[in-house]
Amino acid sequence: MSVINTESTKFKWAITITSIILTGIVTYFVTLAIAVNSPPTEVIGQLTVDLVLKEMQENPDFQEEVLAEIGAVSKDIEVAPPIIEPDKQDINIFFDGSPVQQNQPAYISEGSIYIDMYDIGKVLDKSINWDGSSNSVYIGVMPDESNYFDDILQSYQTEGLGGAYWQMDISKGECITIAGIKYYHGITNSTSNWIANINERRGKGFYNLDAKYSQLSGKFGPRDGAMDESIKINFYGDGNLVQTLEFSKGDMPKDFSIDLTSILQLKIELIGDGASLVNWKVK
Repeated sequence: MSVINTESTKFKWAITITSIILTGIVTYFVTLAIAVNSPPTEVIGQLTVDLVLKEMQENPDFQEEVLAEIGAVSKDIEVAPPIIEPDKQDINIFFDGSPVQQNQPAYISEGSIYIDMYDIGKVLDKSINWDGSSNSVYIGVMPDESNYFDDILQSYQTEGLGGAYWQMDISKGECITIAGIKYYHGITNSTSNWIANINERRGKGFYNLDAKYSQLSGKFGPRDGAMDESIKINFYGDGNLVQTLEFSKGDMPKDFSIDLTSILQLKIELIGDGASLVNWKVK
């Protein structure tokens, strides 16, 4: 940075020169750092490059100093080579045999395929969010926006005795209906008509919590169309019964909360056709 003094203006001009080469033409941009002997703030705000040009026209000595400064500084400036985009070839996207209407054309370049994330979200029926603070792309819900149990954990083992431990797959549009309301997160017990003893209509699911969670909460109730009058759900933590939920066919869904503190393995036992947990969340 160089300082040029002029008697006519009483200003000290600090001039930084940036040169950019575009198609062989050199363009100079001059940024001025101005220091005035106790000037009013308004004056500083109004000083522009036009003022410098005017001063250069009226003061030949000042003009020579500026041009000399430009020549000296520009010699030390390194110009980056132009960015050359590699050859790329647009491609079509098909999902389950159907063409995808693309937001931005997908393409292949140097052996890699590049697809607009928003097109992926559209195919998966998921929102796409960008978090610049962490340089992260989120497909679906954002952190803390949803902590549905089945979004975080899947049962590593299920058992059925005349029943089926059925966890919803939202990607397939599966849902559990209780009192006419559809729930897309949860589990239900679907049993066979030929099983007469309710105690044999059981479905079980096992989850590895690894002592990372403190609470499981949500709603419980009988799935619409449930066959059994009395239904029960048992929760076991590391083999010990933690809590039992009991309800009847036709009941409205109710809230539940289970303490998971220090539990490594969670077993959920659904007894009776239609036994369901929905909108369950973990923290």
